[in-house]
Amino acid sequence: LCFVIDTDRGFGEVSDVVKKISGVQQVDVFDLYQWEYLPEGKKSIALTLTIVGDGSWTTDQINTVMNTAIAEVEKIWGKLR
Repeated sequence: LCFVIDTDRGFGEVSDVVKKISGVQQVDVFDLYQWEYLPEGKKSIALTLTIVGDGSWTTDQINTVMNTAIAEVEKIWGKLR
């Protein structure tokens, strides 16, 4: 997932929000971008999520976790890129 967030927000804030979601085991940053193609005061942060279920999760269940992660980050002024 890739989000555009305020430059004064840190990875820890985003990570902490996503880690609280049931099924999310780990959150890692694989890219941080803060350059000319983003609005002033914004940066882009790209995350990988490790989602762990019982081995029988459906695509819908995984999508629910992903959509929950998006909604939770958007609550702290992040926007899906």
